[in-house]
Amino acid sequence: MHRPTERHDYGPTKRDAAYVFFAAHLGLNLAAVLDADGKVDESHITVEKPAAMHVFTAEFPVPPNALHDAASIEKALKKLQQ
Repeated sequence: MHRPTERHDYGPTKRDAAYVFFAAHLGLNLAAVLDADGKVDESHITVEKPAAMHVFTAEFPVPPNALHDAASIEKALKKLQQ
C-alpha cells in the first residue's frame, strides 16, 4: 500500500495493512484481532523493552568465535566454498 503523505515507518496504517496481508497469505484468522467495529485492536499487545529482546547479554555473551563484521563473514564463506 502506497501512502505518499506518510513517513517511512511501521505506523498504524502500515500495521493494519500488514495484518490483512498476513491473514490472507498465511491463512490466519483476521477476526481474532478485530474489535466490534471491525478495526484492528492492538490493546492487548505488549511492547517489549529493547533490553528484553537482546540475544546476547552479560549473562549470555557473544560466543568468542562469533564473526562480528562483514569482512570476517565474507572470509569465512569464501573458505567454505574452497
